[in-house]
Amino acid sequence: MIRRVLLVGAGGHAKVLNDMLALLGWSIASYVDPKTANWLNCTRYESDDAALEDRLNDSFAIGMGGMTPQALESRSLLAGRYAAFKAAPAVIDPRAIVSTSARVSDSAQVFVGSVVNADAYLGEASIVNTCAIVEHEASIGAGTHVAPGAIVLGGATVGNFCMIGAGAIVLPGVRVPDRTLVAAGSVFRK
Repeated sequence: MIRRVLLVGAGGHAKVLNDMLALLGWSIASYVDPKTANWLNCTRYESDDAALEDRLNDSFAIGMGGMTPQALESRSLLAGRYAAFKAAPAVIDPRAIVSTSARVSDSAQVFVGSVVNADAYLGEASIVNTCAIVEHEASIGAGTHVAPGAIVLGGATVGNFCMIGAGAIVLPGVRVPDRTLVAAGSVFRK
C-alpha cells in the first residue's frame, strides 16, 4: 500500500528516514519544520498546529532523532499528539532483519542493517538505529533510542525514553531504568 506521509522534522534523522520511506514505496507529501529543508520538494508547514490540519497525508513519521532522555520524551509526546489525527505506522527498513515473532509498536523505526531477534519488543516511537541489535526476548521501552551499533542482549529490559549510545552494550537480563543515558561505547551491567 502506498502511503502519503507527513514528515515531522526535517534534519539529518529525517534524511535517513526519507531513504527508508522511498524503499518502502511511501512518499513524503508534506513536512513540518520551522526551517526550510532544501532537500525536500513538497508542502512545508512551519508549525505543528498547521501540520495537524494537513489533509494531504494519511500517515506521519517522526523525522527527529533524539540524543537525551528529555529530547526522547518530547519526541514521544509529539508522536502521541500526531497519532490522535493520523496513522502512525512502524517504519522498518527492508534491509533490516526483524524476526516474525518480534513485536514492533506503532511509530517505531528500525533502520538499515539492524537486527531485532525472536520475541523482542519495541515500544511506541522507539528507534533501533543503523546496525543496532536487539537480541531475543529483549524489551525496548516507548521513546527509547538504540543508537547505531549498540547492542541490547537477550532478555534485557530497557525502560522508556532511554538513550543507548552508539556502540554501547546492555548485558543479558539487566534492567535499564526509565530515562537513563547509557554512554556511547560503554557496557551497562546493573
